[in-house]
Amino acid sequence: MRTGRFAAIAVALCIILSGMNAAKAEERGELAYTWDVAAQYPRFGDERIDTQIRAWLEETIATHIDGAKSGVVDGIKGSWSMSTEYRVGRPSDGAVSVVFSHFLFPWGAAHPTTEVAVLNFSPADARRLSLDDLFEDPEKALAIFSEKAPGLITAMFK
Repeated sequence: MRTGRFAAIAVALCIILSGMNAAKAEERGELAYTWDVAAQYPRFGDERIDTQIRAWLEETIATHIDGAKSGVVDGIKGSWSMSTEYRVGRPSDGAVSVVFSHFLFPWGAAHPTTEVAVLNFSPADARRLSLDDLFEDPEKALAIFSEKAPGLITAMFK
């Protein structure tokens, strides 16, 4: 029990001291806001699809970096990281899906946040598919997804 308390006090002290050091570095203009991105995406060998995926991912990353640049934790600028993974599915002959998982970790956060995004394409003509393309009744599909999504996302990351 004593070791646990000592470790907790040591961690708290390190956080306090690092915050104080960061504040002093900020005052001197020495603290730079940094970010690290590790992104992966599939390549299908069809430049029309590959280009759309790459452009979407680059825009997503740029949006997150812009948001991170304006972020400040307790008045201190720090660092931020993002890693991206993907899975490819083939729900039918007429569609291919890419499920992206973005793990975002801003400096000072207790844990990363996760975002999930899905891109669907038609392999025949490289067109990005929408709900209207995928379902006979898109409104009904959206209602079902809205109801089921929390449980499905939780199950995906178990």
